[in-house]
Parts: sequence; C-alpha cells; structure tokens
Amino acid sequence: PSARRLLPWLLPALAAAGLLVMPFLFRARQAAGRWVLLRTGGGVNILIGNHECASGRYEAIPPALEKRWLEEQRGDPRNADRAALILAADFWRQHPGAALRLAARKLRLLLSSEETTDSFSFVYCQQRSVLGWPPVFGPGLLWPLAGLGLLLTLREARRWAVPAVLVLLHSAQVVLLFYVVERFRQPVLPFL
Repeated sequence: PSARRLLPWLLPALAAAGLLVMPFLFRARQAAGRWVLLRTGGGVNILIGNHECASGRYEAIPPALEKRWLEEQRGDPRNADRAALILAADFWRQHPGAALRLAARKLRLLLSSEETTDSFSFVYCQQRSVLGWPPVFGPGLLWPLAGLGLLLTLREARRWAVPAVLVLLHSAQVVLLFYVVERFRQPVLPFL
C-alpha cells in the first residue's frame, strides 16, 4: 500500500494509541512524582536473565546480586531499572564467554519442545481477578487462534512472509534479552 492510502488511517491510530496509554502515563506521574514515558520493568527483567547464575529461565535474583542491585539504586527505587541494566551490562562486559553461552542456551530453550516454568500463571490471575473469570484467558485459547493465523498466512504466504519472519525475530530477540518463559515463546510455537 502506498503512503497516501495509509496516511488517513495513521492519525486516528496514533490518537487511539495515545488514549490507551494516557491513563498509564498519569498513573506513572502520580507514583513516581515525575513524568515517565512508560515503566516496563525491562531493566529488572534483563537483569533476571543476564547474570552469572542465570540459567536462561525465570529465577529469582540471587541474594548477593540483589544486594548489589539495591546499592546501585542509591536509595531511590525509581532507579531500579537503570541499576539493573548497569549490572546486566557489567555481566556481559566482564564475562563475555559465559554471556554468549547463556544466549545460546536461551535460543535452545526457545526452540525446544520442552515446557518452561513461567513467572506468570493464568490460573493465579483468574483466581485473583476482580471480575472473577476471565479477563485473562489461558494458553488454550491461543492455540486455535494461532493455528487459524498460520493457515491464513500459508494461504497467502508471499503477502505475510515478512511479517511472520519479523514476529519470529522479535520473539527470539525478547528471549535472548530477557529469559525464556511460555508467554515469550507463544508467538513462535505455531512455527515449531
């Protein structure tokens, strides 16, 4: 599609995205006392997946590393992500061989057929949901939709090949950056 045909859709899409993000921006402002574009916990998740004791799966940060992480925050929890990124980058700088072996293990876990432990339980969220059931749907709902998506993609393979490859590459990048859990693997599973 040409840019001229996409332009009339672009502004409303950006406005809708802005409306969706706005409540979170104001909540972050209220909680942090300053404007924060979006706090995702990305730094903490990178640290969970990138340290000397990391296995490639979700595990708690070891106590000694947690102590260093708290010291790096300098008494301000708003520095948690930045401090975690510093420690994860230190691991890669100080132990490049171990970091590359860990990345290879994460890639193997991403592509393997074995189940991985998950830090996010659908059942736990359903039990504690204010609405009861189900603002959070389990993975069982995703499989038929993923299969349907794959069938539709194969019917028009040329048209959807690039987006499918981009989804696969993005999923691999997330796993290599963070750690392997089922929710990060979901976009890749139909191709395995």
